[in-house]
Amino acid sequence: MLEIQTTQKIFKLDLPKEYKNVGIKMSGGTDSSIIAFMLSYYRKYHRPDINLHAISMNHPLKPFQVPFAKKVIEFLEKEFEFKFSSHTTGEGTPDGNYAGEQWYYVEKAYMDNQLDGHFMGQTTNPIDYKENAVLVDQCDWRSPERDQGNYHVDIHNVSHEYEEWTNKRIRARGYYPLLFVDKKCVRELYEHFGVLDSLFPITRSCEDITHDFSHHCGKCWWCGERQYGFGRLV
Repeated sequence: MLEIQTTQKIFKLDLPKEYKNVGIKMSGGTDSSIIAFMLSYYRKYHRPDINLHAISMNHPLKPFQVPFAKKVIEFLEKEFEFKFSSHTTGEGTPDGNYAGEQWYYVEKAYMDNQLDGHFMGQTTNPIDYKENAVLVDQCDWRSPERDQGNYHVDIHNVSHEYEEWTNKRIRARGYYPLLFVDKKCVRELYEHFGVLDSLFPITRSCEDITHDFSHHCGKCWWCGERQYGFGRLV
């Protein structure tokens, strides 16, 4: 089991033995990249029988997720001397349902690779840990139930039923390990693994509408979050 203690949460990763194919939704951002790093680390030192499958989708106006995800994948493959088993990629439509289109490619990865589960990087807004310790302590690697946009965590039943998506009857397990922690906790994970100056600089958080990805705009919400958590943009 992989266990990491931070000021906001103790992370424990111990997947069921029957899990052989694990997906990771990768945007090339800080959150999904550190989860991908943790899964790669876990694979090398704890579960070498696991195959990792990346999933990425570009938005037409912000087409950075696939290329930056590929940069992160290349970094991880070199660092841990293995190959991702697949990388499901796609392009959204300008007027489409962005969230729905992303789930289409997650579903596709399940169908093509027979995934046993998948991970997503999603953090909360900046928090004061001392005032929100209960939320943090109750969060598990398991995705909480969702009810009209509110999150409810049952700490006595963190392995609740599978979810079914569409008529394809895809049974999926989604894990959101960062859901109730903020970017400062994400920074702690980068520091824990010693990749603050290697992995972090090749990630992208900025969602400014641009096709020039040579820098972060420093003005959008995502840049602000990055600055808040890491004290720098690159």
